[in-house]
Amino acid sequence: MGQGITKKKGNNMSEENKTENEAPSSQEVVEIEWEEAKELVKVRAALSQTENELAGFLLQVEKRKALLLAQADQLESALYQLGSELRSEKGISAEHTYELKLPTQPGEKGYFIRKEQ
Repeated sequence: MGQGITKKKGNNMSEENKTENEAPSSQEVVEIEWEEAKELVKVRAALSQTENELAGFLLQVEKRKALLLAQADQLESALYQLGSELRSEKGISAEHTYELKLPTQPGEKGYFIRKEQ
């Protein structure tokens, strides 16, 4: 970084004094010392680290989500396949729509119930 206060070049001493006396907010470049900026640097680094961790976390969540959705799709397909096979084994006609009521406890019976159309 530069010296902090920019002096206009020229032989006119009053111009140099004006530049030195300008309020810092009107200067093009205002230098700050490390001690003044170190807390900002620390917070910026923490923000960057947090954003990186969040990005990694969200990526892992999306990967896990994709795996679970694929697994759910496979299980749903297997459920319908097994239900269809059971329907065929029972000789139930495909002309009508049936709802399969599965047992909730071991030893209970399940049912194919014909749906009215």
